Amino acid sequence: MARVVERANDAHTPMDGACERRALLSALPAPPEHVEAMLHAIDDPWWVAAATLAAVRAARTTWKARDAVRILSHVAERTAAFDDEIKDVLRKDATVRGVDAWLAAEPTRLPRTLLRRQLWLMQWLLCIPIAREKSAYIDADMASLAGTPLLTHAQNLCLAGNARALRALLGAHVCVARALFPHRFSLLHALLTAGGVWAHELAALRLLPGTRMPVEDCESGAWMDGIAVGATSRMGGAASWVEHPAVVEALSVKGLAAMPPPPPPPPSALSAWYAAVISELESTWGLVDRALSLAHAGVRLSLVSLKGAASELQFLDMLVYGTPSTTRWSIDRLHGAHAQDIMVVIAKQPMAAAHVVGVLREAVAPFLRTGTYADPVQFHNEPDIAIPMLLALLDSAPAVSFSRVLEILAAALETDWVASADARARLALAVLGACPAADAASYEAMHAVGRAVAADAESDTLAAVLEHILEHDAPGVRALWTDLAPASDAAIRKTLAMAARLVALGRALLAHGFARAPRYYAGMSDSRSEHLCAALVESARGEAWRLERILLDLAPYIGVEAPAPLPRTFVAFFFRALYAAQAFNTAQQLAQSLPQFAPRLAPCFTSADAESLLLHMAETAMAEAPAIDLSHATLVRAAACLSAAPPTPPVARLRNRLTVLGQLAKYRLPCMHEPKKPLTPAELDAMPDKLVIFARLLALHSGAYRAPHIHDLGRALAFWCAEPKPSEKLVRVRIGAMLAEAAAAAGDMRAAQGHCDVLAKQGRGRDEDGSLREARDIAWRTCLQLAKHPAWEDARPRAMVLGHALALAPPAQLPRVLDVAHTVAPGVAPGVPSQNTPAFSRLLARPRSPPSRAAQLLDGVGSGPSTPHAGDAASRARSLFDTLGSPPQGSPHQAPLLPSTAALRDAVETTVSRGMGWWMGGDARR
Repeated sequence: MARVVERANDAHTPMDGACERRALLSALPAPPEHVEAMLHAIDDPWWVAAATLAAVRAARTTWKARDAVRILSHVAERTAAFDDEIKDVLRKDATVRGVDAWLAAEPTRLPRTLLRRQLWLMQWLLCIPIAREKSAYIDADMASLAGTPLLTHAQNLCLAGNARALRALLGAHVCVARALFPHRFSLLHALLTAGGVWAHELAALRLLPGTRMPVEDCESGAWMDGIAVGATSRMGGAASWVEHPAVVEALSVKGLAAMPPPPPPPPSALSAWYAAVISELESTWGLVDRALSLAHAGVRLSLVSLKGAASELQFLDMLVYGTPSTTRWSIDRLHGAHAQDIMVVIAKQPMAAAHVVGVLREAVAPFLRTGTYADPVQFHNEPDIAIPMLLALLDSAPAVSFSRVLEILAAALETDWVASADARARLALAVLGACPAADAASYEAMHAVGRAVAADAESDTLAAVLEHILEHDAPGVRALWTDLAPASDAAIRKTLAMAARLVALGRALLAHGFARAPRYYAGMSDSRSEHLCAALVESARGEAWRLERILLDLAPYIGVEAPAPLPRTFVAFFFRALYAAQAFNTAQQLAQSLPQFAPRLAPCFTSADAESLLLHMAETAMAEAPAIDLSHATLVRAAACLSAAPPTPPVARLRNRLTVLGQLAKYRLPCMHEPKKPLTPAELDAMPDKLVIFARLLALHSGAYRAPHIHDLGRALAFWCAEPKPSEKLVRVRIGAMLAEAAAAAGDMRAAQGHCDVLAKQGRGRDEDGSLREARDIAWRTCLQLAKHPAWEDARPRAMVLGHALALAPPAQLPRVLDVAHTVAPGVAPGVPSQNTPAFSRLLARPRSPPSRAAQLLDGVGSGPSTPHAGDAASRARSLFDTLGSPPQGSPHQAPLLPSTAALRDAVETTVSRGMGWWMGGDARR
């Protein structure tokens, strides 16, 4: 500083005041009051200027900025004549050569110029802390700052984001604003981007391009527009020369100042600079909010071309900051996105449905109308954009859960966003008809949708519109919206009322664990009703109170008096599911208490209905059984149903059938058509003649005829649901014939004879039902076949069976019987005497009695012209009688084969007379 002072003073300066100078320099750093007092005592202004710079530099953080500015202003006043001198030079020759020649003319001009320039620079820089706070201290190295070029210092302030310091620097003097004005675009660009300053902050400071920048003239204290001061206009203030290009360049040539860089070319248009900075803030820096602030500032400056960018940035700002997600949204990504994708992002945010509707309405809808995204066509020229937006959102599943979409739809319908009442009802009906969700949240939302567009009147029947929209398996909301277009408003409202009832039904069933979409309950079929009842019974876990709660909740939806979503038969299906679950006691209690807790449903299920249902279930189970084994689950279920049914005749008949099946199951009978498969109840029902199974049983099991219940089993099979009922006599005869044949096949001739004896008795009964003739035919044929059995060696019972055949056979078949008797008698009874036995003589010759009918028959056989071989037949008959009346040869007791020949004769006479009557065409009963 001493060298500067020495150069600034004249070489012949007097030495007065040397003591004060030395005292001032030795006291530094000193308080500003002390420095100011000592400076007033020194007469040399240039030494005072140099000392002032030294005092401010040495003070650092101990001086307040306003005190330093006050002292610098005092020194500037004392050296103000030098400013006038430089201004005169610039008025005469404002070129670098002129300034350089003037500086070289005298050796004191250059150091004084540098000293005077340092005073101004330091005074301007001290305006920054003063602008921040009036009592601010000097918080920087003023020596280094005063040596820094003004543009570099301004750039540092912009990079640091210190907009207020820049504003204070610009307001320090008009020459500062004029010096930095050519670089304003680069400075503000750095301030907005790297500095991170908000545009509205710059607008408040009047620093944005396009604004008028008022600058305070520190010399005059007046405000003027520093930017408006042109290069040719008169410069205001004494310090205008400090940043004059000629002065700065002349000093830089000498190495005493930095060469000022050329200013960058200005943008083609102010809006182009704004658009470039906005794009950089959004794409490079990711500062969407700062870019939006700058766009709004540009719009306020009447830059109309920025309105579109401001609208997009407004929406992007909402996406980035209002709806945080993993997706990194940008303008480019937004331009390539589909409208549905954008709405999905909004719908998935954890916000209330009403808030989502507000965002869709206030932010998304205006953006979609601009058409700056991938598929803008569908939203162009839409008078009511809410409908296509909501339809697109409804089609977004499964990206957004249907319950969430329904909540948003309900919230939208509660507002006036969809203005048309018809469109609201149509949209609600399309949603309720196509909704695939069945969870609790979805049903609550569907209920809210129906409540938001409550119909004016309800329909008694399911409207044709609803039947149309539900006839497809999975219609979409948009497809139903289109299909409902031709429907009248009244039809849509009526159908909407029914759809609301379906939603209410679905909510009631959801509370009991059955989750289905509302469209599932439209036009409930029997199969769906059965499935629904089975699920409800299973969810109740057999608890009576749960079952009562289910019926009570569903009672309003069961069609008792008027059509309803659930048919009247639903109650029967419910009890059927209970019976199928083997909960018979619970079902009976529930049916008895039905008139008390749900009187509306009492007519739907009475005691007669219960009996009919149990019978139907038992019959169905029997028909579905894969075998006749009673241990099978289906037949066990049938038996359980019958055990719970009251003891009525139909129930008793079914129980008897189960008993018959159990008896048949012991014999393991195969299927008639597929022997590898077991016999089934369905196959047994399909047989027109059930005794075929009985015959098969006897054929497959040789000892079955001995079973004590075998006759009853055959009889039960014969009367198994046969319509019309067969003759009791004929059934017994057929069963007896089958048993006789089975016994004979097994070699049990005694049992076979016993069955033939029973057949003979049944063949001689009264013809009460017109089946006697067929019964007699079966009986005599069976006896005849048994008599012909080659393994039967016992003559007496064999002859008895042959006698039964002769007694029961019609006259036309007598020769056949006699042929068998003729061939059988010699073989089984060898050595039988001839016809001259006394018994036979007594039988044929009775002198005092009229000829018997048997004798007449035998004589007629011998003399009738129409009977061939009559004489042969008569002789065979006499031989038979002889045989029947004589004991076999070698018999120890010589007892007759029959107890009484007379009794046999009478029986033969009766038989032959009856047969003669048939033969001659008369009545058999005469």
